Amino acid sequence: KLANLLPAADFDIFVTGTKEEGEKIKSLSPITGANVHDVTGKFSLAELIEFIDKCDALVAASTGPLHIAAALGKKAIGLYSPKRPIHPGRWAPVGKNTHVLVAAAHPQKGEKLSISPEEVARVLLSF
Repeated sequence: KLANLLPAADFDIFVTGTKEEGEKIKSLSPITGANVHDVTGKFSLAELIEFIDKCDALVAASTGPLHIAAALGKKAIGLYSPKRPIHPGRWAPVGKNTHVLVAAAHPQKGEKLSISPEEVARVLLSF
């Protein structure tokens, strides 16, 4: 949904993660679009760091890649639950190009964070 909100002429979108994460993502929604690229399962950690360094921005939950992007000075948008101890007050990325979006409530098991693609697009387009 986020990919459809961003101008294809301005954004190339790469979906990263392990091979297993890629399979789960694809079972929920296909990774498609002329400017959308599936690179799940393609990178070692060192290669992922090199890849992130070539990107302009990264959108992720509070995971290693988010913090790597922030440390590299990239635009890093973190998606968070408000629940302690996993909230951004403790785990927000550090850096001048970071932005945090927090869901209104912690999701129930099996639910997604209530952060809309429109919210994420607004932040990406504001950079």
